[in-house]
Amino acid sequence: MNPHPKYTEILQGILRILKHGVTPWSGVVYRYASSKYSSDVKILSGIGAYRAGGRWNPPNTFHAVYCASSPGLAHAEYLSTYRIAGIPLSRSHPVTGKALEVNGATALDLRDTGILSQLSLSLRQLKEDRWKVAIDEGRESLCQAVGRAAFTSGVEILLTPSILKPHSEDFNVVLIIENAQTPSEKCRVLS
Repeated sequence: MNPHPKYTEILQGILRILKHGVTPWSGVVYRYASSKYSSDVKILSGIGAYRAGGRWNPPNTFHAVYCASSPGLAHAEYLSTYRIAGIPLSRSHPVTGKALEVNGATALDLRDTGILSQLSLSLRQLKEDRWKVAIDEGRESLCQAVGRAAFTSGVEILLTPSILKPHSEDFNVVLIIENAQTPSEKCRVLS
């Protein structure tokens, strides 16, 4: 996969942000998965995103677990993966929803325009990123470059605006599994 041309600049920006310190993030997030992948272990594995890639991670780079701040957004995001892949929604069931508790994770808040400014990025650029096309063309998208730079710099979670619900207070949370020093302490399944 061809790296995005802004990767190094983004990585340097994230390292500068982390050097000045970030507030650890804690909260409850929600995730939906096909029932066959919904055990407590599998729902936190990130293996599907690792293999296929996603908005914030290029394929075969790192394990990402895509969650949301509300059950409604989590379900909408789950269904969108079927739409993006061209799979009929009738094949999206059975599905299981889980609540996950995140504790004190090093976060990069991409909803914050000040953070984006430090990375020479805008919300518009993130929203217009065509990550699926980039995967299909064998190149890294802008959002994937941000995710890979966050992974490389040790960030544990990304807080990201929702593309599906841009005017909502709900947001997405991407857990970067490899970067959690002790995943069982940083994130656990509640239900």
